[in-house]
Amino acid sequence: MARRATRLELRPATTQGWTRLTLECSLPDHLPPPVLYQLLSLLAFWTGQRLDVALDAAHSGAWCEIWADALAAIPERHLRLRFDVGDEGGHDG
Repeated sequence: MARRATRLELRPATTQGWTRLTLECSLPDHLPPPVLYQLLSLLAFWTGQRLDVALDAAHSGAWCEIWADALAAIPERHLRLRFDVGDEGGHDG
């Protein structure tokens, strides 16, 4: 499967003085834990809040396990992890 191009979209946020950032990209399944920690902690720092991370648990168990383990190593102060177990129709696939 071909990787999608990295896409960064910036829009004005509903709160004045803030910008809404949307990032879509492909990452290797086995991202080194320090690199993943660095990426997520920077996002948490600049937003000033924990990241809401949704892990698609409706697909391959091995894939989900890799990411659940990687995300479990990130401190709770940086992210809130939830598992999506069913396709709700709004996901790209």
